[in-house]
Amino acid sequence: MVRLRLDQKGKFMKEILVRIGNLNTKIDTDIDDYFSYFKYFLQNEFFQLQRDVELIIEIKSSLNFAKKDSIIMQQYKNSHIALAKKISLESSDYLYLEDENKYFINGDGFIGMIDISQCQVFWEINSVIDPRSAFHLLVLDPISLIAPKFSTMIYHGALINQNSKSSIAFLGMSGVGKSTVSRLVSEKYGKAKVSDDTFAIFVKEDKVFVQPFFTGEGYLKGLKNFKSHDYDFILENEKKIYQFRIPNVNLDTTLDSILVLEKMDKDSSSTNLSLLTSTQLLMQLLKHQASISNPFVLKRLNMNKEISSLCNGYLVTYKEICDIECFVNIMIHFDE
Repeated sequence: MVRLRLDQKGKFMKEILVRIGNLNTKIDTDIDDYFSYFKYFLQNEFFQLQRDVELIIEIKSSLNFAKKDSIIMQQYKNSHIALAKKISLESSDYLYLEDENKYFINGDGFIGMIDISQCQVFWEINSVIDPRSAFHLLVLDPISLIAPKFSTMIYHGALINQNSKSSIAFLGMSGVGKSTVSRLVSEKYGKAKVSDDTFAIFVKEDKVFVQPFFTGEGYLKGLKNFKSHDYDFILENEKKIYQFRIPNVNLDTTLDSILVLEKMDKDSSSTNLSLLTSTQLLMQLLKHQASISNPFVLKRLNMNKEISSLCNGYLVTYKEICDIECFVNIMIHFDE
């Protein structure tokens, strides 16, 4: 659902209303590109809200961060910044005020505030951030901090599903091959790949569900094995080409299995697949969680325990090339 509204200065703000896992979210922005791309990434027309909005994310263009009507700067000046814990990330610094339950974010060309108690996020942007990076930075990152309160978590990984019923998730460290392995498995076994990069996991009525975000399928530039597929559009950065397309499947499915991909240090030409106990799967899930401080550590732990008890878990190890023949038994179970 999309609406237009005027802010206090009479500037048009476009609104996207979307459900992300169990969290009803409103995204307000006056940046047209962000509105168009975010709407596509979220496919919000599939998720009509049935309750009140629980999280508000406001993204505004700004020429001057020091202006008097800046909500972020007003809150910053009234906070005890000297007590903040600094967390340095690749593109920004997070200042976490545990007593106030807030983050202040400072990056190259943007500032932000995440108020966890009020479930409100504010961003001011004065330079160009490409829409895909902006979606992760301005939408998914703050949601990943607040969503555990609503039994929802954001994961970095790939998803494939079958007959719009259930899905398999591929997790692993950056560069392990999640995109490539999930694509090859989906092609060989006739599954639909629905997410290449990020998805939400949420628990509802003692079942685990997944919701994909359509942030494109990435390929390294110059990749010899690159295969062109039908796509809606492409985006490029210095390293990768991203193709965007929406599969014709149900977007909310149960999560059947979690495959954790891991490259071995020892010399071996074989691919090994082993079944994980619920405890082993829990340790893997915790290993792949974000490390930014937040007040929902216990909530996240309990949710990961629930996920690991309700889903099948497998560890897939290989040296260089993953032999996708090892997935045959999982796929047979998946089809049952």
